[in-house]
Amino acid sequence: DEAQIRKIVDLMLTTVNNQLAEKEIKLEVTDVAKDLLGNKGYDEVFGARPLRRVIQNTVEDKLSEAVLRGEYPRFERVFETNAAIKKPEVIPGVVKAVREIPDTLSAESSGDTLTVFSTKSIKFDVEKIIKDQLQDLLKGEAEGTNKDKEIKEPRVTENSYVSYVIVDVKDNEIVLEPRDNFVLSSLAVSAAK
Repeated sequence: DEAQIRKIVDLMLTTVNNQLAEKEIKLEVTDVAKDLLGNKGYDEVFGARPLRRVIQNTVEDKLSEAVLRGEYPRFERVFETNAAIKKPEVIPGVVKAVREIPDTLSAESSGDTLTVFSTKSIKFDVEKIIKDQLQDLLKGEAEGTNKDKEIKEPRVTENSYVSYVIVDVKDNEIVLEPRDNFVLSSLAVSAAK
């Protein structure tokens, strides 16, 4: 069904996104583009099997050619740090503490995921803040039970980008639009000329 096709599109685009992250390119795919890819890549007889080829022809090949030609503008490096936090009660405190780090541009949470954009690597700072917040929470929980609980290491990842590409739809066709800056809510990192 449509929801399953969207999940497959997301999985395939995650692979593309990971490959681009190695080239320091941030890829954003709009929901409209994901839907169009899903529609073009679904066949009643073959199911989602053609989807791989559609993504390769309409996204990957265009991206590869543009990267080789150096078409995507480069700007000041932006770091994206992501953390999965399993205790939702610590998230507001973590977000508040992370926003106080001087190099932080943006810190937002969605569900149990924290996403931080910064001008410098702050992965280890984010890990420490999460551990400290979890430690405080678990100490409070353990006081009434006389048990020390173990803190699991938070899963924190970080990528940095110097280019930003949006995959969108115009005139019912997939288009790749380079951005000359990295827009974060109301903040932007300007392109380095």
